[in-house]
Amino acid sequence: PTETPVPPTETPIPPTPTLEPTPTFTETPTEVPTDTPTSTPTEVPTETPVPGPVSYSDDFSESNGNWEDCTVCEWTNGMLFFGPYPPANSYEAYATYCTSCGSPTYFRMSVDVQWFEGQTDRLFGLVFNDNDDEMFAWGISTIQIYIVYHLEKQFDNIDYGQADWSGLAKAGTAINTIGVEVIPTDPGYGNIFLKLNGKNALILYNKPVSPGKVGLLLDMHSIGAAYDNFEFEEIWPDWVEQP
Repeated sequence: PTETPVPPTETPIPPTPTLEPTPTFTETPTEVPTDTPTSTPTEVPTETPVPGPVSYSDDFSESNGNWEDCTVCEWTNGMLFFGPYPPANSYEAYATYCTSCGSPTYFRMSVDVQWFEGQTDRLFGLVFNDNDDEMFAWGISTIQIYIVYHLEKQFDNIDYGQADWSGLAKAGTAINTIGVEVIPTDPGYGNIFLKLNGKNALILYNKPVSPGKVGLLLDMHSIGAAYDNFEFEEIWPDWVEQP
């Protein structure tokens, strides 16, 4: 006979599993961002303008504020119409000064000019080295006469002057290019080259000169002249220290 198995009297207890320790998470502190230092931009040094001889040109296409005492002036058709001033009981000359040219002693200057109204025996041209004590005037007329003179203002005296007819000047309403160069010889002295249409009409040697304004001239009232293509260039003598 087969034996009947006897069931166990005790229920086996399963082994208790070993618990793995629960990992402890340590909170990592959040880093506070530090301000990134802002670099200060390096200032680029500005260039200091180096002084030098002045140059200026004007085609008179419009009024540009560069002409002082231009009380009877009109800019028309690319020209400056200067004058005529009303009749007066005086021999006073009239000038308008180039403010951009400063007060040079030595320079080159030229302008195209033609008569357009008024008396035909009066002069139109250039004024230069004009200051409180003196002035030079250089002009021509429609009848081909030129005049240069030096005025001592303190005494209201023309201490020297010269007038003559010149075939270098064009007659009537023709356009003339009139110019002057004051070339340094010694401090306070210069040779003055007076030019008509690109050629020397007269040279004044070793004349005393001093800084003064430059500009356009009408030698009296009752004459008008039209100006164009003004050119100016200052000359620095050798004894002036260059920057």
